[in-house]
Amino acid sequence: MLKNPIIYEPPFSEINEKRILELLRDVKEDLRQINFKFSDMGLSKILSLVDSGQVDFSGENVTWEYRVDLSKAQCLVEEYRRFSGESCEHFRFHQTLPDERARYCGRDEAADVVSSGGDSLKIATYLSEGCDDRKPRFRPIETVLAETESS
Repeated sequence: MLKNPIIYEPPFSEINEKRILELLRDVKEDLRQINFKFSDMGLSKILSLVDSGQVDFSGENVTWEYRVDLSKAQCLVEEYRRFSGESCEHFRFHQTLPDERARYCGRDEAADVVSSGGDSLKIATYLSEGCDDRKPRFRPIETVLAETESS
C-alpha cells in the first residue's frame, strides 16, 4: 500500500470569529477533495477532526493510504479558544514557589511578603477579579458554530 502524508496549510495566520469559520470551511473543502463524504459533514464535526490534529483515510477499497496533518489548523483553533475564555496564561498555569517573587499579570512582591498559600494580598486581588488579559476577546467557538449551523 502506498502512503502519502498531506499537510494542511491554513490560508491565514491570524484568527478571529470570522476567520475561525473560514478555517473550518476551508478544511472541509480540502478534505472533500480527497473524499466526498465530507461534503455533508457539519462544521462541528470538522472542528472535532481539527481538534484531533489529523485525519486518516484507509480501507479495503483504497489504493493510497492518506494521512492529512491538521496540526496547523489545530494550533489556530487552540489560539482562538485561548482568547475566548479565561485567556490569561499566568492564571491558568502559574504556581508560586516559596523562594521566588510572587508574580501575576505584571505585578510582583518579594517572597517574604507572600502568604503561606503563595499569594500576596496585592496579587490575590488579580487572582479573584482578573485582569484585562482574562476578559474574552471572542465568543466561545461552540456558540459561533451553533449560530452558523442553525441559520
